[in-house]
Formats: sequence, C-alpha cells, structure tokens
Amino acid sequence: MNRRLVRLTLIASLSMLGVVAFAPSALATYHDNRIREVHEGGITGDYVELQAFSAGQNQVANTYIHTYDGGGTVHTSTLIPSIVPSGANQATILIAHDGSTPGADVVSAGLNVVNTGGTVCFSHSVTATDPAVDCVAYTSGPTTFPVPAPSPYGAPVVLPGGDLTGSTLIRSISRGCATALDAADDTDNSAADFAVGTGNPRGNAVTPTETVCPPGNPNSPTNPAGKTRKRKCKKKQKSSAQIAKKKKCKKKKKH
Repeated sequence: MNRRLVRLTLIASLSMLGVVAFAPSALATYHDNRIREVHEGGITGDYVELQAFSAGQNQVANTYIHTYDGGGTVHTSTLIPSIVPSGANQATILIAHDGSTPGADVVSAGLNVVNTGGTVCFSHSVTATDPAVDCVAYTSGPTTFPVPAPSPYGAPVVLPGGDLTGSTLIRSISRGCATALDAADDTDNSAADFAVGTGNPRGNAVTPTETVCPPGNPNSPTNPAGKTRKRKCKKKQKSSAQIAKKKKCKKKKKH
C-alpha cells in the first residue's frame, strides 16, 4: 500500500470518527419544548413552564420568553441565559418572576404575564416578532393579537371571569400518549390545547412523573398503567379444501 493510499484511508477513518463523535450532540437542541403552564400571580408569582417531548432538549441558552398584551404589543422579554442540566424526555424548565415560585431554573423580575389577556411565546430570538417555537393566547374579551403570529396559536383561551390572576393556563396531554406530553398535544389552537386550572410548577431538577408510551405505539395492548387491553378475536378462515368439500356436500343434497 503506497503512502498516498494510507493517507486517504486515515483521513476517511478520522472523518467517520468525527461523524460518530458529533452525532449525539446534533440531537441536543430545544425545538421539542412546548409551553406546559403559564401562571399569573398578581404582583408576584408569575411563571412560565416549558416541557420537552423528547430527550436532549435542554440546550436553551439564549432563548427567550416573550409576553404580549391583549393588543399584541410586546410586554416583556425574558432571557434564558444558559442550558439546564436535565435533558430527559418530559423534563421541565421553569422561568419565574421571583423567588416565590420554588425550584425555578431562571428568576427574572422582568417576566410579567398580562392578567386580562394576551400571548406568551417561547422563542429562539430576542426579537419578539420573529418566528417562535411555541405560543399560547388567552383573552377576556375582544382583543387584537400579533399578526402574523410568532407561532400559530389559533383561537385564544377564553378566561373564566375575564382574569387569569391566581390561575394557570395548563396544556392538556390527553392526545397521542395520554400519560406524557408528545407532539400530538400541540395543535396550534390555544383554546383546544389549554384550559385554566391550578398549576403545579416543576423545575428542571425534579424527575419527570409522566410515563412515556412505547415508541410509535401509544395504543399498544399493554398501556403505561399496566392494564391489558382486550384484542378482538379474528374469525378462523376456512381452507379452500374445506370450502370445496362443503360445496360438494350441498350438491349431493339436491334431488
């Protein structure tokens, strides 16, 4: 083997090692995070909780939470300054206004959720009008939302009593796998995806409680709760010989 061939072989081998070395990090990102909860606490206690529906989504450094008022005007922009430790599937990231929300991964007095109606977006950009990863809109009555939307959010959640103070917008996880957040839970329609309730803020350090369904088969015979679903029995198909014999018997009965 000549020197040139040896050199080419070595370069090819190193290139393959480079692909293998960088493959895992290529999966690490933040695009599979969705807004799971938005809370308006009054003077204090506002928070936004993100949740991932796949692993490796903790690379959130230099992403933003933008809030808008009911007229579509940017209200606050909050920087998420660094990655968070846990990149587990179903892991959460908690961004809070102050220390009254325990376990917050980011605390910023600049975060403020409008109580009477508006929009909250998780975005990769400091510019609040740029396309966002996810948004939720809510309203107490006639409002004008940002056009075009940073991320599609459809019909806004209608606030009971017209005020979010002390309450939380909570994303349903009932679609697809009913025991975990997945892509099916984001239909780009706020009114269909969220409801007003009592929040349960959870920081990134807390182990996820959701149970992920078997890959690609959320309706498998054994569901995450361990209950076995009944299968419908299939009728046994008769062989061609049996069918022919039956027809022959029928012909003999004729006079």
